[in-house]
This record gives sequence, C-alpha cells and structure tokens, in this order.
Amino acid sequence: MATGLALAWRSPLLLAALLLTACVVALLAQLPSWLSLALLTTVIASGLFADARLTALDRSELRGLIGHAVQGDVTLAQAPRISSFGWSALGRMRGEPVLIRANGRPPQLAIGQIINVAGSLRPLAETDRWLAVQHVRAILKLRSIEISRRQRGGLPGSVDSIRARATVALSARLPPAEAGLLRGMTLGDDSAMPTELRDAMRRSGLGHLVAASGANVALLVLLVFGIGAALAAPRSARLTLALLAVALYVPLAGSGASIQRAGVMGAAGLVAALASRPSSRWYALLLAAVVTLAIDPLASEQVGWQLSFAAVAAIGLLASPLRSLFESRGAPPLISEPFALTAGATIGSAPVAAVRSR
Repeated sequence: MATGLALAWRSPLLLAALLLTACVVALLAQLPSWLSLALLTTVIASGLFADARLTALDRSELRGLIGHAVQGDVTLAQAPRISSFGWSALGRMRGEPVLIRANGRPPQLAIGQIINVAGSLRPLAETDRWLAVQHVRAILKLRSIEISRRQRGGLPGSVDSIRARATVALSARLPPAEAGLLRGMTLGDDSAMPTELRDAMRRSGLGHLVAASGANVALLVLLVFGIGAALAAPRSARLTLALLAVALYVPLAGSGASIQRAGVMGAAGLVAALASRPSSRWYALLLAAVVTLAIDPLASEQVGWQLSFAAVAAIGLLASPLRSLFESRGAPPLISEPFALTAGATIGSAPVAAVRSR
C-alpha cells in the first residue's frame, strides 16, 4: 500500500510496472490466489487514492492570480525566519499555501495569527522544488502588512494557544540565542535561532537536533509514564495519557514529516501495549509510511520524510550488529547502545543528505 501511495500516481507506465512487480512477487512467493488478488487490488486502490488525493491538494484558485497584485488575509503557518535577504514565512491565503517574502526585519508574528497583506504573487522558480512538494502555490512578495490580534479558531487555534504559552515558558530567563535553540529542540521551531547558529548546526551535521522527531516522542512518553507512576496511576491509564500526549504533541511541533512518522510509530507501540500485544518496529514503520503518504502522497519527496525514514530503517538494520561490534571491542553497554543508535542513523541518513545537498 505504501509503495502504491508513493509511486503509482506518477505515471500510468510506473503503475503498470508496479503491478507487474506485484504479480512477480506473488508468483515467486507462491501466494494463494485470494492473497495475490488482494495484493494487486491494494496496489491499484492505493494508486487511485493517491491520484485523487493529489488532485484535491493541488486544486487552486490562486494560480489565476499569479503575476498580479493581491490583497487579503493570510494565516501564518510558520513563524518568520530571518535570512540575509530579509525574512520569509509560510502562510495560507484563501486556504492555499503561499510563501511570504519581505525585506527588512520581521514584525512580531506567531503561528496561527491572521494578518492583512498586500503584494504580488510570483511563480515558483526551478530552485523552489522544496516548496512545490509542500503544495505551495506561489511566492507572495510583500509590499505592506497590517498586523491584527486575530487568530484562527477551532482545534488549530487551541493548539496555537498551547504553543504560545509553551514558547513563553521556554524563553523565560534565557538569552535569545539559547531560547531559540531550546524552542527548536522541544517544538521543532528553529525560526528564533540566529541564522549563523542554524547554518553552523547544519554544516556540522547537527541540524537534526532542532527537528522534532522520535527522540522527542520517546522523552514525552517517558515523562508521562514518570508522572503517572508518581501518582500511582494504573498502567492502562498511563498508556492512554501517553497516547493523548503524543496526539497533541504532533500538531504542537508543526506536523512535519519526521514528527508525523514518530507520532504514528509511537502511537502504534502504545496501542499494542494497551492491547497486550507485542510491538514491531517494522510494522510501525510501514504503518507510518502508509499514514503519512495517505495524508500527502508527495511527502516521500520531502527531504525531512526521506531522512526520517532512512534513519529509522538503518537503526532497525544496523543498531544490533553495531552494538555487538562495539561491545566486542570492550565498550560497556552504557556507551555501545547510544553509539550504535547514532552510528546507524548516521549511516542511513548520510546518503540522503549527500544527494539532497547537491
């Protein structure tokens, strides 16, 4: 199903190749006829679903306005990020994603805030492929901005309110650079980090520290379990509260590809524990692929998705043999375990990072 979601929408020829591959697998594995039929049906259905989902995601009213001046409300989906050329932020105009670009220093803006803007819509350039896979319609070159106190409502608005309070708490009594780094490590929001620090972390291979991922989810579950144990809560209550905490944390941390993957895998493990069933990292990883690709079939083209899945798959394959190797050289378990996890993730993600950095 994950393969169908990721590949089948790209072209009829690829769909035919995928179906042929599924037939060969079914024949070589000598699967029962009903199971072979189910496999082929799943591939076709997932490909058709992916095509329909992309059609819905790419439906746009803004494309007709590209190249023209526009004015209207924009709901911020990302805090402003400062660069040497000014600042930028993702937002939604008429419900469609756009990238705001402006000169100078950014005003104080928060995720979920509604602003009134005037400017011109410009088409994406060939170098803006990273925006296209996020379904960004155009670049809004800002001419003027009117800031209000309006915020989006509903469940997203409630999450915005929690995030704002968390941001204030994380920034209290800390210098701006340290506060920005702490926000990045806990909420996956590195917009408040100095540009020099953010670039230095990326060059040194430490950029993953400010991307909310599996480590954040694991620490959150441990925190909930610790509090539950201190309150003498039963195991089922602790698992349920941890599941709710993970469900809240994913949108709180921005719902990026890596945190979606971590959230689905974490939730799968917690549900398995609630049902008193053994958990499987590989089943959880495949489930995460299906869920993230069902939400957005273009997710597999996003570098965050590729790095996250490559790192987790490599950990599953390499962590155990690497740990044995380190222990055979005399390393104690306290050192061999984290070193094996780090080395496995690095080996898995390095080729992706190298290719995508070109």
